[in-house]
Amino acid sequence: MKLFAVFVLAVLLVLASIGFILEFPMAYAWSGTVYIRSDGRVEPVGAPVSTTDGVTYVVRDNISVSGFMSGIVIERDNIILDGKGFSVKGSQLLFTRGIYVGERRNVTIKNLIVQGHSIGIDVSESVNVRIQTNNMIDNFIAIQFSRSNHSTIIGNNITGVSGIIIKESLNNIVSENHLIGVGDSVVGQGIGVDGSNNLIIRNTITNYPAGVSLSYASGNNVYANNITLNAIGIDLYEYADNNTVAGNIIANNAFGIRIYRASGNRIYHNNFYRNGEDIDIDDGVINYFDGGYPASGNFWDEHSGNDLFHGENQNIPGSDGIIDKAHQTLSGAIDKYPLAAPFTPLSTITIGESMFNIEIISNSTISNLYINPGEGPFLKFDVSGPSGTKGFSTVTIPKTLLWTDRGWIITVNGQAITNYLELSDEKTHTYTSPTPTQQKQLQSAEQTSYQNTQQPCL
Repeated sequence: MKLFAVFVLAVLLVLASIGFILEFPMAYAWSGTVYIRSDGRVEPVGAPVSTTDGVTYVVRDNISVSGFMSGIVIERDNIILDGKGFSVKGSQLLFTRGIYVGERRNVTIKNLIVQGHSIGIDVSESVNVRIQTNNMIDNFIAIQFSRSNHSTIIGNNITGVSGIIIKESLNNIVSENHLIGVGDSVVGQGIGVDGSNNLIIRNTITNYPAGVSLSYASGNNVYANNITLNAIGIDLYEYADNNTVAGNIIANNAFGIRIYRASGNRIYHNNFYRNGEDIDIDDGVINYFDGGYPASGNFWDEHSGNDLFHGENQNIPGSDGIIDKAHQTLSGAIDKYPLAAPFTPLSTITIGESMFNIEIISNSTISNLYINPGEGPFLKFDVSGPSGTKGFSTVTIPKTLLWTDRGWIITVNGQAITNYLELSDEKTHTYTSPTPTQQKQLQSAEQTSYQNTQQPCL
């Protein structure tokens, strides 16, 4: 009887352990390259990538590679690779690549951990590739696009020597990525661009030798990024010509923006805080440090003054949110229309394939901003500030988003604005008016400027 009891107990323990193992599988890594072939097959047999429809391919286990190998090679168009949180690990010293996409169309790569490679995700000569929500850890280059166009890199967390490198590529969007550099490296870029008409928007970039670097690049838009604690915040290097740098926070860098043999760049609506030197120019030819009037210039924490006048020459009585005296940096850059308060880019509105940005310049608090182009030319928001203070707010909206020949209906703190001063040029309409007081919001700003600027569709 005792032997039977011992036997039963042993069987139960074995069954329990099997159940435990089935419920909580032990983690292990597949070693070697996985191929997604053009006909939809996954090779080699038994590789931890599977599909049921030839469109969505799911990673089922961790993958590791070494010695000039790639973790996953994609040879098929029109697919989604979903990492499901699994990793593809390699070795910088042994020149591995995590994912390789060559000459492909319509490929999405998401939800992977890509770690320790020379190049984490390498995309070459491809179109409409989307890299999203991946964790890129300790790669020498996290994501590289070469001669690849009309693609998107969005929502990735990136650490390592270099973050995102765009080479000879056009019309790509790099958006909402969080990039942190090594810090003690003498090489590396957060986002490096060699190409044209790319949009670098709403990224956080810190701790690199160069946060954003443009070279042999034209027509690019660097907009609404948070660029801090880098040796150089934005580097406009050789033949980085005719680019727009606008709406960025550029703070606590050794050099905010460095310009070397680059010309025709428009730099405005940026906030410069506590940089060792805001602008460094070495053979910079001609660049522009404001957007003209009434678009205005940049906010400089080291520059202050009165805002008593408006107009192109700042000689007409009445505030417009621009400091009346121009600002000149140590390197000789001149901002003719420096902002009296920081610039704030608000949410991006997407209609179809077009993106529009709403912008505010204010020393007051803006809340409850409401705009719906489908309803018509209506703009509503609330303004508040400490009791007894004067303030201003400039709201910028693309004409292509909100435009009417019969004017706007502007409501501030629940009251319609009718007695405004209009300033305009061929691209811009600026409306300045006293702001109604709303007791429950302390004291509203006494003067508000509403600006409707024709911006390029992003």
